[in-house]
Amino acid sequence: LAMSLVSEYLPPTKFASGISIYMLSQTVAQVIGPGAGLWLIDAIGFSATYLISAGLLALSIISISRVREIPRERPPYQLRIGRMFAREAVDKALVLALFATAFGATTSYLVLYATKLGIQNIGVYFMVYAVCLLATRPLFGNLADHVGAQKVLIPGVLCFGASYVMLAHIGDFWGSGCCSCGCKCE
Repeated sequence: LAMSLVSEYLPPTKFASGISIYMLSQTVAQVIGPGAGLWLIDAIGFSATYLISAGLLALSIISISRVREIPRERPPYQLRIGRMFAREAVDKALVLALFATAFGATTSYLVLYATKLGIQNIGVYFMVYAVCLLATRPLFGNLADHVGAQKVLIPGVLCFGASYVMLAHIGDFWGSGCCSCGCKCE
């Protein structure tokens, strides 16, 4: 719903860059959250961290209540499958779901993986990731407006995949040391 509201306000010539900035805010929050959560848990414990999270959710509810839609005529509500799903969006939604699953799995288990490998301060990863997003999202959104989304998406997907291959073989915080493949490398 939020994406639909944002897309209604964007001019066609700035659509990709506008969506990238909107998604940047969402992604940065998802990236900063784990690092901030780890820091808060160490500093004040689990219960206080959950209370702070509940307060942030309450603040978001207040913020959402202040969003105003552009008035438009709406057809009468009818509960039908054809009105609930846009066929032309299914393939795009599937691709986004696959990316979100990969990202969600990584952010959920990265801390456990780092602990298993003996890596300290994994929260730094989330901060570096956020900085990279801040630098690249607006740039590539603007580039997609000028050269087309597909010419930006294909190299981006290849980089995304390469990052997961690299993550699977990392041995320590700086990428040296023994990999997780079980070999006896030094």
